[in-house]
Amino acid sequence: MAAGGVAVVLAQDRDRFAREPAYHYLLRREFEEHGTKIRALNARGDESPEGELTDGILDQLAKYERVKIAERTRRGKLRKAREGKIVATSTPDYGFEYNDARDGYVVNPEKMLVVRRIFEMVAEGCALYAVKQGLDSLRIKSPAGSRRRVSLGTSLPSARSSKTMCTARTRMRRCLHSYRPKWRHG
Repeated sequence: MAAGGVAVVLAQDRDRFAREPAYHYLLRREFEEHGTKIRALNARGDESPEGELTDGILDQLAKYERVKIAERTRRGKLRKAREGKIVATSTPDYGFEYNDARDGYVVNPEKMLVVRRIFEMVAEGCALYAVKQGLDSLRIKSPAGSRRRVSLGTSLPSARSSKTMCTARTRMRRCLHSYRPKWRHG
């Protein structure tokens, strides 16, 4: 756009360019400096003063509508929480599934065994990388079904005395060795 090769930027709705009407105005002016116009399919006005007034009023109404939607959403989530229900997301927490009404959890016993093992390994002092290696070696997929990304620097603190301190590699081997049979038979 800065090079001058774009004549028009088009969006479905005016508020897709900027949520705040003032930012929309500044953006429009900046685009105009480069010879580019911004247009929306739902624009009602034209470039006349009356058209700009109409668009400005619509921008303010859209801003008000967004605030009201956010307020209603917040109140709805709060009501659900007070009723002891969950607010469902696209994917339930690992080890659970949503009930039919999508307002509560149902335990997935197979995945919950994996969750239990993860907590046991971490409680024993295993680094998260060792947990990752253990899960990968047993070909247990991540919740998304992709590769797990855990760094060696990401570990939970454990209460070990200086006598029991050992290298990360030794701790990893010990954790993997002690938990491998439980994974297969647990």
